[in-house]
Amino acid sequence: KGCLVHGGYLSVWTKVQDRAVQELRSIGCTAAHKSPLYLTGHSMGGAVAEIGMYYLKELGFHVETSYTFEAPRISNKAFGQALNGLYENDIGLFRVTHMKDSVPRTPESEDSSYANIAHEVHVGAAVDDYTVCKAGDDDCGIMQYKRSELRSDAEGFCSNPFAPQGDLCSYDSHVCMRGWELAGESD
Repeated sequence: KGCLVHGGYLSVWTKVQDRAVQELRSIGCTAAHKSPLYLTGHSMGGAVAEIGMYYLKELGFHVETSYTFEAPRISNKAFGQALNGLYENDIGLFRVTHMKDSVPRTPESEDSSYANIAHEVHVGAAVDDYTVCKAGDDDCGIMQYKRSELRSDAEGFCSNPFAPQGDLCSYDSHVCMRGWELAGESD
């Protein structure tokens, strides 16, 4: 089919695929049962989830349209078409990107061999600041920025309207732990 996938991410999936299928089957999630299955991941986990979606769908698992977060590009357009072609309406995956994070634009390739294979939800600094881009639209979402405008440091990415208190990088642990006592902790 002409599909090409990043060797490093494929290697990670290959190392976990048998165990993943075994664990899914152990909880009753099988291809025969048609249990809905959703895959997700962040950064490298998102890249591996995208490969896993294709593999599990090919095994007959009922993999539903899924979401990854800040995942790097993993393949060429042919793989993206093959993955999305396994789904009704050719939409198997939504890739969520945030502001000017450089990760969704990696790896860099001079020959454009790495493609944006999923529909993208590009989120800005506010809850209502988002754009939905079609797969392969190279002028939308994270692709609208010049590579020199992208950032690889955490500064500027902490602000996220969906995070507790709107901040991914720092939080009041009491907000998360309210009503829970840690072992060995007393007031």
